[in-house]
Amino acid sequence: MRKRKKILASLDLREEKINLVIMKKTLTGVKTLLSENFSRNDLTLVSHKLQEYRPKEVILLTSQEKVIVRDFTLPRVDEARIKSMLYYELAGILPYSMEQIQLDYILLHKSRKEIKVKSFVIPDYLFRDAEILKDAGIYVTRIIPRGLALTGYYSYAKSGVFNRLINVSSPNGQLVVYPDIQKYFCKSYKHGQSIDILNIKKDCLEQGIEPESWDLVKVGQSNFDLIGAIYFHLKNPRFNLYRALESKNTQGFLKVGIVVTIVAILAINMGTFYVRYKSVHGELGIYQERLERLMPRILNVNKLKTDFTKDKNNYEKLVQVSAQDTDYLIWLKELHLLLQEDTDVNVMIFDGGMLRELRGKAPLATKVTGRLQDSPYFSGSEFISPITPRIENGKELEEFSIKAVLTNPFEKGGGVNE
Repeated sequence: MRKRKKILASLDLREEKINLVIMKKTLTGVKTLLSENFSRNDLTLVSHKLQEYRPKEVILLTSQEKVIVRDFTLPRVDEARIKSMLYYELAGILPYSMEQIQLDYILLHKSRKEIKVKSFVIPDYLFRDAEILKDAGIYVTRIIPRGLALTGYYSYAKSGVFNRLINVSSPNGQLVVYPDIQKYFCKSYKHGQSIDILNIKKDCLEQGIEPESWDLVKVGQSNFDLIGAIYFHLKNPRFNLYRALESKNTQGFLKVGIVVTIVAILAINMGTFYVRYKSVHGELGIYQERLERLMPRILNVNKLKTDFTKDKNNYEKLVQVSAQDTDYLIWLKELHLLLQEDTDVNVMIFDGGMLRELRGKAPLATKVTGRLQDSPYFSGSEFISPITPRIENGKELEEFSIKAVLTNPFEKGGGVNE
């Protein structure tokens, strides 16, 4: 039976009854041909209606609660590779494995260097309604989330609502939607659950949404979502969250035609896996290139942080010394001149007329005591603990702990280091 290209249908199995809308695309817009409710036991009658009108598309609405929405900025790539990149980006951040989901996206922005997309993800078990319909001879071609369908209705049907939040009520709960596909916002509330306008306001502002009024426009349940699914499809004909599940073969043998079909499917799948492998491999190259560009900056930042910490520690030591006795700064300045850059000081204690302890690391600890002894500011320098050799960052260092007497340079030898 040949399908009519301009006829489209949408189905809703959420409530006790099955809602069916059939519409026809015309030169001036869309015309409703059928809008009826059927009992859940009347699947055969629904199937007969669809056979009568022979729609090109049969769109099934799915619940909003399990839909995961994420925004991504990706490198500019061919459109055929966007989905595989989204699978890569979503891996590890979803409560499902990649084999248990179906996703699609809406393109928000495209430039020469990057693209921005809004992805929609649903778990495979939401396909169960589609499989139930399939057993009754009703073949679903697309699945669209309820919130996206409602947003499509208020975006494209021009119902007079613009830049406002809409509260759609039904016996099973409420949906709050914003009529802008690009900024898409939808939040679901179960039956009896109160709407928290403060949380809605916070979530909207985080997404750059600021309606001209925060008072919700309240509407009752109608066929807005079924009509909106068709409007949305007409504007986004490639969007689809449905992948038919494999049906079990109940026969004990396979005909030659079925075998040929399976072989063809396997060949196509192998080609698909190869294309996905090449795509992911290319994406890894892109991210590796980004990492290589960022790595020198990361190393430089880490070095600056280390240097800042050392300077901060030295400053704190200076403050402590200055608080005890301002005169100690004379010997501290001399130590700064004596100790070379390869000497790292951890502890410096002044007490009365003594440098009670100078603890640190240097390539050769004896040179440190020699410099102190030769200085007119110190005398009697000696080690107060054994020298401990160690390896640090591939360099051989000696840990030392030294004490010395603070000396007036004129009393020791009459010379002063400038």
